[in-house]
Amino acid sequence: MFRIIGMLLTFLLALSVVVTGAAELNGSCQIRFSGDSTLHGFSGVASCEPFTFKNLKGQGEESLFEKGRVKVAVVRMDTDNDSRDSKMFKMFDAGNFPFISGHFPQFNPQQLIARMQSDMHLPFELTIRDISNSVDATLKDINLNGDQLTFTAEFPVSLASFGLEPPGVLGIIRVADDVQVAVDVTLQGAALTVQ
Repeated sequence: MFRIIGMLLTFLLALSVVVTGAAELNGSCQIRFSGDSTLHGFSGVASCEPFTFKNLKGQGEESLFEKGRVKVAVVRMDTDNDSRDSKMFKMFDAGNFPFISGHFPQFNPQQLIARMQSDMHLPFELTIRDISNSVDATLKDINLNGDQLTFTAEFPVSLASFGLEPPGVLGIIRVADDVQVAVDVTLQGAALTVQ
């Protein structure tokens, strides 16, 4: 009898550890992008799909979250010009590659916060169509409030480095290779609470 009670208590204790460690970070982001052309500049906006990073193990300084992926639907990118948007979707080959995505390595949220406050950079892998490149975003306006972290990540994107040919009009007006991107990120979850 005592053995059965002991096994039951062990099982319940293990279950409580799993449930406690099963924290998540829920995120959202708003994207602003801009560039130049031989005629005039342009700007646009987009939103990433809501995303969740799931805890793999541990809590606090010992926690480790799975490799996360953040996706942006190409057809939801908007420059407020239907003709330009159509050319942009064609450049990205949205029919075959509907998403642009960012991949983040496994990380500890507490270490992420400490690193963000010290060197103000966030490395990740950006995938456009079937090409992936490393990106080093500069972080600004970092704010940790309870279990919510907000920041803006800024980085340039070279279209040529992703095998993209900038769209043009009549062979005369052509978009410049570099596009500036700013991403306003919100992460929320108990794992962000400073221990």
